Amino acid sequence: TVAAGDFVVEDGVLLSFTGLTTTVTIPQDVYYIADGAFKENTNINKVVLHNSVEIIGNEAFYGCTSLESIVIPNSVTELGEAVFYGCNSLKSVVIGDGVTEIADRAFDRCEFLGIVILGANVQTVGVNAFDRDKCLLSEGNVYYKGSAEDFLHISFAEGNTNLTGAVKYYYSATEP
Repeated sequence: TVAAGDFVVEDGVLLSFTGLTTTVTIPQDVYYIADGAFKENTNINKVVLHNSVEIIGNEAFYGCTSLESIVIPNSVTELGEAVFYGCNSLKSVVIGDGVTEIADRAFDRCEFLGIVILGANVQTVGVNAFDRDKCLLSEGNVYYKGSAEDFLHISFAEGNTNLTGAVKYYYSATEP
């Protein structure tokens, strides 16, 4: 186990973060952010993920109540359950093209989430993945990198009406 500054990393797995900074840049040698690595850290308002990250574990950012936005790079192929649960300052999320499944409760209780950009390869959205995200339904926008027809083929489990009921915009090869 190597503690590099405020990070505890073992064989490419970020096990925990002990720092007090508000902006966190994940080390380049990390491919996996472990379950609960940042759980209930109320200081972080920005996280920078590099293209080396492939997996974000269950509850990795659970209860990070100051986190305002997140860009999940195309390198990420797995998002754990309740990964951003209760991040009630989260206003926008970009989900890269590597993600095919958004796990149960992934963005549940992100009350101010108003912008979601879904990667073109999302096939499944788990139970309550976007539940209790009031802002998304009332004034939010969903931008999908695929076509309107492709969006209809995504399997949405129960508890995602905030996402499916929001205003949606689709990728077009012919229009900007």
